[in-house]
Amino acid sequence: MAQTISKKAGSKVGLAFGLVAIVHSLIVMAVPWFFPASADQALFMLFWNTSFIFTGVLSGLAFEITRVVAAANAVPTEVITPSTSHHKASHPNVTASQPIAQTNRPRVVWLAGAIGLALLAALAITSPLWGPVVFPAQALPLAVLVGVVAFAFACDQGFSGALMGLRNWNIYSAIMASTVFVRLIVVVGVALLTRSVLATSIAVMASFFVWLGFLVFSKDFRALLKQRSDENLRITLSRIGFSALGTGLAALLGVGLPTLLSATSPAAEVATANVLFLAITLTRAPLMLPLAGIQGIVVSHYAAAPDHGLRAIRKLLLIPVAVGAAVTLGAWLLGPFLLTLIWGPDFWVPGAILGGLSIGTTGLAILTLTGAICQATKRHRAFLSGWAVAVAVAIGALLLPFPMAQRAVAALIAGPALGVLVHFWALIRRVPGAMPDGEAVLDGETVPDGELMAQA
Repeated sequence: MAQTISKKAGSKVGLAFGLVAIVHSLIVMAVPWFFPASADQALFMLFWNTSFIFTGVLSGLAFEITRVVAAANAVPTEVITPSTSHHKASHPNVTASQPIAQTNRPRVVWLAGAIGLALLAALAITSPLWGPVVFPAQALPLAVLVGVVAFAFACDQGFSGALMGLRNWNIYSAIMASTVFVRLIVVVGVALLTRSVLATSIAVMASFFVWLGFLVFSKDFRALLKQRSDENLRITLSRIGFSALGTGLAALLGVGLPTLLSATSPAAEVATANVLFLAITLTRAPLMLPLAGIQGIVVSHYAAAPDHGLRAIRKLLLIPVAVGAAVTLGAWLLGPFLLTLIWGPDFWVPGAILGGLSIGTTGLAILTLTGAICQATKRHRAFLSGWAVAVAVAIGALLLPFPMAQRAVAALIAGPALGVLVHFWALIRRVPGAMPDGEAVLDGETVPDGELMAQA
């Protein structure tokens, strides 16, 4: 089997997502300097977090498109016609003739754009209802901007998913690096020049359209518009729905944790929780943002090789465990000093809380990877169930009668831990059943026998 990603390409992807983590952390850290008024700081952070909740939901689009494009391009030799075999050998990313009708399988990038357009319309039409609830000022323009972000990111994820499915890591890392550099320059520049929340929010929105430049200037990028799913429209939309629900729950537990804390805490406690919210954001970035790149590689690999067993999964999980241990130690020992050094004594947070938040983020990273493997191997119900259990347990922990910081740590540790158990249970199950067409039943879904995961 072909290598999923080379060391050189892996380094490029890792660097791109490392830059994403750094730039996003820098922007969040600079918010108190962008906007002197605390009300403006809170308003911009609400727009930032709300936008990234929707990008979290839509990230499931990229990983499902990764799987379907990888599957659609994993064509057995016997179905390649003589007229295409030479061209296929010269261009491994070109799909050969397939025994099922092309018209029954949707073009995935166009499908992603249609989903984004529908979400934009829904958010814009309902903005008078939900905008004032989320944003205390400039509600309607900010709510519409969130909808535009959702549309732009859906298109971005369509292209990114196709690139990952084709294992075109060079263009994939290039668009990620370009997006993060544009976001840094445009957002920081506009914020410093205008000191306006609305103008800076428009700059954030504009940074999600970097894919347009690639579409105009790159022939290879435009070719992604032709990539199709491996299934018909109904099945593709169904699996995208499972994926979006799962990543939506992941976003709620990840970037949306401050919102959950606000909804489960007295108003007086929420009013003084800005430092805790900042700590949650900063301990999340070093693991969760770079993990997005690894997650795409995982889906691409297991979609093409679903028979790889649990031994390979255990080796994969060593990455977040090792990084999480280093981040936890640093946060526990150095975190309180660094927070007060940068923002002053009012931003002190106990090392035990920072370490606990980092442990919880490590569990969240492991849950993200096990979920990606469930998704890649068509265990969509298990993928969604794991995240649903994690969110339900986390909300239960947030309702405990303890201070907000302790409840946040408990939610982040307990929720992902139980969600990981659900995913592992699904990954070790093998429930074969004889089917007339040579298929088997796996996690309640009918799949080819050859796609059953071998047991380690």
